Amino acid sequence: MTQIYIVRHGETEGILANRMESRLDSPLTDVGLKQASALENRLKDIPFTKIYSSPSQRAARTASIIKGNRSIDITLDDHLYELDIAGWDGRTRDDVAQADPILFEQFTNHPELFHPAQGENFQDLQKRVITFVTSIQVKHVEETILIVSHSGVIKMILDFVESKPLSEYRKRRSIPNGSLSIVSIEEHGAVVELEADVQHLQDLIMA
Repeated sequence: MTQIYIVRHGETEGILANRMESRLDSPLTDVGLKQASALENRLKDIPFTKIYSSPSQRAARTASIIKGNRSIDITLDDHLYELDIAGWDGRTRDDVAQADPILFEQFTNHPELFHPAQGENFQDLQKRVITFVTSIQVKHVEETILIVSHSGVIKMILDFVESKPLSEYRKRRSIPNGSLSIVSIEEHGAVVELEADVQHLQDLIMA
């Protein structure tokens, strides 16, 4: 059995300021660093053979903290970037909703209809996520790997595993910063064992 542990990066300064973040980046906040440390503690005994991360600083930093003292490489993979939102990057949702109301409505509620003039649509994201997961199935048979990425990518991975259409993408629960999901792959198929779990963050949530 191949097990894939999937983590969303910790909270960032951009998220704290309610900005949309895609290819633009911002550092992890103190809370984000604590989220990554909590994940390190939770996963310290998991025998990862490989770590993949989005090239974004916020994901790579989270991956580095979780890695701890393990003597394995972190591979930065472009397939794990967040959806490219082009000119919306770094702006608040309210600002974008006022400037592009129809497109933002599609982005928010009907991803299958979202086709911006620049950046990526959700079909683009879906294709690269499927390409990545398919390659993982081939390269890492009977291994345990860690992926650190973004909410959009993680939702798409889980939807792919569960064979859900793009029209249901927004129906999946939110993927909190620092959350953990687990996918198991066997000969008969794949299954989501854990989704967006934050048990390790309870002390931070209660603080």
